[in-house]
Amino acid sequence: MITKPAVFVSSTSRMTTERQELRSKLPSVYELYLYEWDKAGRGSPEQRCRAMLEQSDVFLGVLGPDYGSLYPGQTRSIVEWEFETARELGKLEIFTFVKKPDAGEARDPAQEAFLSRIGGFKTGVWMHIFATPAELVEEARESLERWLAEVYQQTRKANRPLARRVWMVAILLSLLAVVGLGVVLGLRSSTLSTGAIIILCACTFVVIAGCLVSALFVDMGD
Repeated sequence: MITKPAVFVSSTSRMTTERQELRSKLPSVYELYLYEWDKAGRGSPEQRCRAMLEQSDVFLGVLGPDYGSLYPGQTRSIVEWEFETARELGKLEIFTFVKKPDAGEARDPAQEAFLSRIGGFKTGVWMHIFATPAELVEEARESLERWLAEVYQQTRKANRPLARRVWMVAILLSLLAVVGLGVVLGLRSSTLSTGAIIILCACTFVVIAGCLVSALFVDMGD
């Protein structure tokens, strides 16, 4: 069953406009998770966020001027906890977009420190800057499209050995069918009727065509 790529959107609650723009403007090919659109449940917010991160393919972080609410009992924010959890899982693609401060606006010092930690050249992530919600949507769309293209190419490379094996088996079976037909006609041509020979040739053709068409479909799927 083919499912949509799952995208976990992480940000502080202040980024309401940006979150709404992502939800309404990104192509429907993606399944976005935004906590404000989730159903009520008996699990804790931490359990739910972790579960959704584990089910996601992409972590999309939208970082504004605020550091956000602190994770209970810790000095890091919930957004930073989500970011670090996504990295620890290891399987998620991580996209991080940082909002350019408005004129006269200053970032929270804790947020500046967070950005410095995750933006390091050797151990950080590649971040994009945006100024408006529309720019964020465009940046996110382009990044997601490029990621999908990379996933497609990786899948093709992984399937190439299978396609080659299917082609080899198809050719081998076709050759065996031709050889078998030749042996049968050579040994029993005097006892076979014209109709039987025609049927035998037709069956051999069907076998050969079936093998080659099957291999072709596998190759096209690659």
